[in-house]
Amino acid sequence: MYLKYLKFAAGLILILIVAASCEKDTPSAPVNYQEGEVRFVNSSTYTLVLEKIIHRRGYQEKQNNLNRTISVGGSIMLPNLFEGGCTFEGGDRITVHYRSSAVNEYGNPIFRNSAYYRVNGESIIRVKGQKGEYEIGGN
Repeated sequence: MYLKYLKFAAGLILILIVAASCEKDTPSAPVNYQEGEVRFVNSSTYTLVLEKIIHRRGYQEKQNNLNRTISVGGSIMLPNLFEGGCTFEGGDRITVHYRSSAVNEYGNPIFRNSAYYRVNGESIIRVKGQKGEYEIGGN
């Protein structure tokens, strides 16, 4: 009786091994990222403070403490920390740390957040709402 279960288990293992070896991962096509400028727009209900930008390219990283104030409805072009100017190479990774300039009763910002983006053409990072959420879109 046990021999019957042993044969069944061995057959099942053999089927699983064959099925696993037949499964092939199809490589996804590489993404062709486009260069572009990135605008940071304040559509929230509070004046913002851009605290820091982190710019990564490959294994390199540069940081800059901006401490720039952006009023409601205002915007800035984010700086390229490697070459200067405002145009980023496609695929560069950008992190922007920002907070509300308004504070609560304990002296802390109403919100603090970070926006993450991988450059792929002309783009906008838009902070919106009362909690500092962000969305990323084109032009």
